[in-house]
Amino acid sequence: MEEEYKDKKTSLIVFGIFELLGGLLCALLAAITLVPILFAPNDISLMQVLLGMSVYVFLALWLIWMAIGTIRARRWARLLMLAASWLMLGCGILAMVMIFFLLPKCYAAVGMPDEMVTVVLLGTYGFMALIYLLFPAIGILFYGNRNVRATIEHADPGPSWTERCPLPVLILVIMLAMASSSILMMGFMNFTMPFFGTLVSGWKGAMVLLGCSSICVALAFGVYKLRVAAWWGALAMLFLGTLSQLITYSRIDLMDFYEAMGYSEKMLQQIQSMNWVDSPMLGAMSIFYAVPGLIYLLLLKRYFKKPNQGEEHD
Repeated sequence: MEEEYKDKKTSLIVFGIFELLGGLLCALLAAITLVPILFAPNDISLMQVLLGMSVYVFLALWLIWMAIGTIRARRWARLLMLAASWLMLGCGILAMVMIFFLLPKCYAAVGMPDEMVTVVLLGTYGFMALIYLLFPAIGILFYGNRNVRATIEHADPGPSWTERCPLPVLILVIMLAMASSSILMMGFMNFTMPFFGTLVSGWKGAMVLLGCSSICVALAFGVYKLRVAAWWGALAMLFLGTLSQLITYSRIDLMDFYEAMGYSEKMLQQIQSMNWVDSPMLGAMSIFYAVPGLIYLLLLKRYFKKPNQGEEHD
């Protein structure tokens, strides 16, 4: 006998409409990012504008896809949105901590009056809390609701591909997929990346980045299938990536990094005049983000089996 539940089809449609509106807003913002090119083509890097636009395009496609799945009450949409909400909340908390320390330095570097700094900081913190904390929390509460889950499972009775691995593991799969796409986006920055004490860019950087992106894709599939080798691979990639950044940021001048990425001369002068972030700070940021990642991977270890124990997941 099925457990009784409150039908949430109307709520799913309403929530899906809001996601659709969010996707359309991101599409609009993607178009707006091109505006500076029209008014100041000599002062703006086209590649960096395209990088910003690509982020909005990705968000637009994601939200529209999730909106369709939510309105149609699909299992995969609920689990993907639940996983993405948890991921965004975790990253949002880390981002809020980082912003708390970095923003005052940023505003002080541009010579903003103290009274204005306070007002701007409060406004920025409020907006960031809305995006990074409130919205993900709403997604977790909605998609994690028992009645929402029962409504979707009744409308979509067949098992979904997202149910072939536990939710915490699905979050890691999404992280690896995002890492793969974000690595490729470095093409908009002349394929520049830190690589164990030096900077690689151009065709050499493209080869390294393509290799890293391919590894992330392979690891995502392995993690999805709960392969213990994929877990070790993710751990190794986190360690080597952090080590590479630490070594590189301890040896290079940050302005060389910006120059290799293709920043215009005017932008380089503006960055140098502000001087509110430096290589040691980037190294500290690498550790700041790596430690929670390490803890999360260690907590996930219990889900991964030896090859002969994981055949049922194929």
